[in-house]
Amino acid sequence: MIDKPYEIEKKSMEIIEEELRSKGLLDSIDPTLLPLFKRVIHTSADFDYAENLKFINFSLEDIKKLLMSGTATIITDTNMALSGINKTVLKNSGAKALCFMNDEEVKKAAKERGKTRAIISMEYASGLYKNAIYSIGNAPTALIRTGELIEQGLLNPALIIAVPVGFVNVVESKKYIERVCKALHIPLICAEGRKGGSNISAAIINALFYSIENIRNEDSSPALEERKKDLKNGEDKNKAGVSYEDKYIISHGRKLRCGFTTGSCAALSALGAARNLFAKKALREPLAIMTPKGVEVKVLPESSSYDEKENTGYCSVLKDAGEDMDVTDGIEIFARVSLLENSSNIVIEGGEGIGRVTRKGLSQDVGEKAINPVPLAMIEESLERAREEAGLETGLKCTISVPKGEEIALSTFNKNLGIEGGISIIGTTGIVEPMSEKAFSDAICLEISQLAAEGYKRLILLIGNYGKEYIKRPEFSDFKHVVCSNFIGEAIDAVIANKYEEVLIVGHSGKLIKLSGGIMNTHSLYADCRLELITLYAALNGAPLSLCKRLLDQVSTDEALRLLSETDIYEKVLDSLLDKIQYHINERIRRDRAAGTIKIGALLFTGNSKENSLLGISSVGKEILYK
Repeated sequence: MIDKPYEIEKKSMEIIEEELRSKGLLDSIDPTLLPLFKRVIHTSADFDYAENLKFINFSLEDIKKLLMSGTATIITDTNMALSGINKTVLKNSGAKALCFMNDEEVKKAAKERGKTRAIISMEYASGLYKNAIYSIGNAPTALIRTGELIEQGLLNPALIIAVPVGFVNVVESKKYIERVCKALHIPLICAEGRKGGSNISAAIINALFYSIENIRNEDSSPALEERKKDLKNGEDKNKAGVSYEDKYIISHGRKLRCGFTTGSCAALSALGAARNLFAKKALREPLAIMTPKGVEVKVLPESSSYDEKENTGYCSVLKDAGEDMDVTDGIEIFARVSLLENSSNIVIEGGEGIGRVTRKGLSQDVGEKAINPVPLAMIEESLERAREEAGLETGLKCTISVPKGEEIALSTFNKNLGIEGGISIIGTTGIVEPMSEKAFSDAICLEISQLAAEGYKRLILLIGNYGKEYIKRPEFSDFKHVVCSNFIGEAIDAVIANKYEEVLIVGHSGKLIKLSGGIMNTHSLYADCRLELITLYAALNGAPLSLCKRLLDQVSTDEALRLLSETDIYEKVLDSLLDKIQYHINERIRRDRAAGTIKIGALLFTGNSKENSLLGISSVGKEILYK
């Protein structure tokens, strides 16, 4: 009996080859690709793959060179496929394999846009790794989106492995990607028909690696030895993967370049200043850090100096916000580093232009410098690194300053958040994503948290500035308010997390009517179906076809509602819309286990910023206002 794993695998491969021969299939397979066919059949016990695996624009030698380059990246559409890739070959080759299905940004974007995580994960990956190997073994939607990104010029993969499995859109997605790859000369391995799966995806990747001699043996690869040297020298190429200058995101069909945060800027400045201190001279060499996002930021310092009399190093770096509309773009962030006598501690302070915290609810205590925890850790890591390079254990004092910080802060949300006298040093990933809505929604959620920390339990979520005049009325006097803009879903989640008791969402009909369709981000880029929703509920309440057509022809919700007000179904339509708005709010609450007994209702008004009137209040809204 054969009981050793290697011998079992070897015998299995012999059986597969013999059976391929007996079925008359062996002669039709390229001998250099036979091990790959056998690996897939070994994984699936399905000989159909001998006939349905297709190779387009494919060169095994080119792929082998890529896999052994030490820079190869493989993107999968499932964690199952990721876990099936042999970890030894990844280590020996210096390659890395990634899946973004569980990434928090991907989850959030999928929820907001009503798209599958598989689609969003491909978009997200394309902004980081445009020349990677993309292996799709589960979701045909991910394969279709990958093809679209290629056609749009936003992705140029080294190889596509197209093996999604199933009955819906699977065959069509494979035919589509074949057309794209043929037209644009993209290498492709495709399992035609319905068959495939994450296990097949992993099997193909492993087979490509196994085509490299000795790749499966521990410590046998020349690439591994080079990798060890890189790690010893502190240059983790596998971790870096991509420079911030090569990182893009796709925003509404546009390719936008990323930048780096004020936190990264401060960490780079601190590194340069500490090196100047230990070298006892001004250095003009590039500075590089690895951000928490796993993206390298490498820049030249804007200024670099050493004060011999004070025994102090100085360095500054200009912030590059990429194509983000960021008021801090181009500002100069300085670091001053000196020795801390009789101590091995690292002390980091905020100097000129760094704000101070004046309200509870932030990650720093009142009176502390406005340097967030992640940037603080990045600065400390840079100082530790410089100290290790110098072979010393001496204590260091680092002061971060932004000479124009107080002036720039006037154009930020800082005052609302309780940060006075300057800007914040912020950033959880170290990378700025262009036109990112995340920073805006994070600021809104932070304001909600701060009010909760100050003991408030009743809150108005205001959809835009139109409602500011409206909520000056006496019935709203004991409510605090936060302008949540279009981010209704995030704001609801935030009030639940902060254990508010009663919350009223107040907004113009042009925004809040979208909520009757379950739309939790009311920006027109995501959805604009206001007139369609009004028309739907008009039709459900007996509106004739002629009226429905007229409603759809209106230019605004105000005009559509004015038209409806001339009919005898007006009140019924309003009630239907309000009931559905309340339903979707309740559903959002119900999905959160921490929701408890919170009440969230809605109030709609119509008109403009100067003159507006009540349109309607949802059932829970009435309970909150008129209890």
